[in-house]
Amino acid sequence: MTRSFFQTAFGIGFAALALCYSSARAQLLPLDATFGTAGLATTAMSPGAVDDIPHAVHVQPDGKIVVGGVCGVQFCVARYLANGTLDVSFGQVSTPGKALLSRLGEDRAYATALQPDGKIVMAGDCRVPLGLTISFCVLRLTANGLPDSTFGDSGWVEVPMASGYDGARAIAIQPDDKLVISGDCSEAPTFVRSFCHIRLLPNGALDTTFNTTGKAYTPYTGGGLSGNHKFVTASAIRSDGMIFVVGYSESASDDRILVLRLTPAGTAGFWHAIDFDVGDDRAFGVAVQASGRVLVSGECGNRACMLRLNADDSGLDTNYGTSGKRLVEDVSVTGERVGAVTLFPDGSSLFAGWSNPISGICNGSVRWVSSGGDRQGGVNVAGCAPMRAITSQLDLKPVVVHDCFGSGTQRDFCVYRYQAPPVEFRNCSLDVDGDGKVVATTDTLISTRVALGFTGAAVLNGVTFEPHALRKTWPDIRAWMINHCAIPLP
Repeated sequence: MTRSFFQTAFGIGFAALALCYSSARAQLLPLDATFGTAGLATTAMSPGAVDDIPHAVHVQPDGKIVVGGVCGVQFCVARYLANGTLDVSFGQVSTPGKALLSRLGEDRAYATALQPDGKIVMAGDCRVPLGLTISFCVLRLTANGLPDSTFGDSGWVEVPMASGYDGARAIAIQPDDKLVISGDCSEAPTFVRSFCHIRLLPNGALDTTFNTTGKAYTPYTGGGLSGNHKFVTASAIRSDGMIFVVGYSESASDDRILVLRLTPAGTAGFWHAIDFDVGDDRAFGVAVQASGRVLVSGECGNRACMLRLNADDSGLDTNYGTSGKRLVEDVSVTGERVGAVTLFPDGSSLFAGWSNPISGICNGSVRWVSSGGDRQGGVNVAGCAPMRAITSQLDLKPVVVHDCFGSGTQRDFCVYRYQAPPVEFRNCSLDVDGDGKVVATTDTLISTRVALGFTGAAVLNGVTFEPHALRKTWPDIRAWMINHCAIPLP
């Protein structure tokens, strides 16, 4: 009986994967009618004639959705309940469900991250109105959406980096709660933008064990791209403490994807400049697999693209795609542009952007792509505003944000939630805890206990997980088995 249930439950998932993966192409993904109004929640963040532009979206463990961005010249963030209504327990009393905050007068947030304790970190740039210097700016909010008084100056940290423009664009949170903030900075006399970084202690002070000052300026040291602006878009931290920062470089011909490995000490370990030879190439997402390999996703020409680096940092992983690179082909979509990527450690990706399927018609688009790039599906949505950020709930429902016109002439926060993709796009394997390997004392033991009817704490009793395992709690493992492997569990 145990063997039959185990084989049937996992067999159904694997059979569906094997049958459907090879043939899936551009399937439509419906909006989730249980969210907002027919799958869309629209929020006017600012009063008056001000555009509200979201740049980040995250889903909390309790299912609440956090969206951060720029509202006029203020940092702004909103939190939604799982049904798409604003969470009135969040934010300022005068604006329940929302928080709008300013440091110097002209402040813009481009990155948002969630700490394990529920606090929200935002980063971007700040300047005095009409001022000549623009600085890195970091804000930390409590889980209730108020400035965290234990961080910096009433929740704010302002760090001048260079003599020109300094703008933060990516946040990576270390296991010790230190914050690595990356962006691009320009220095006199050329004012050419280059990658730059700071590391903050949990209290907001600069960490002087990072490049001795807490700040690191890392100009590109490779050939052929000197004198061109370099832009940061995303970052991730590996279990050995190495920090991977991605973005792109402008060039006289085509833009190039850039990958920087930054050491825990704050020095540049190596650079990779990658050209797919199909037009402008730009990275928008990065994730580290359990194996230590580094996955990067973005836009190459008018197509989605992915690449993978070796775990030993020796360069592109030639066992992946063609010499370490993959272009995602889809003849049904023309003029596709990628605006945001969520990249999962298993190698699959969610892309958000916009496309021109028919000449003269422009649509927002959502695409999910397998790790190999050959299995994909997607949906178009009305309107041509760029999709700016994308993530996925624990139940695999994609959540996408962009700016759209609400009831007036100014742009508002617009949050879409879609139905979960069909089973052929899910990633079922015997690696139950997601640590990159199948081990008898963890994965097999957990699977056997589930097959015997165990639930809750009894499933994990006596199980020791690797520090980098993706799933260490019963709710996470249960959701993964249901959503990825189609196993019916109570």
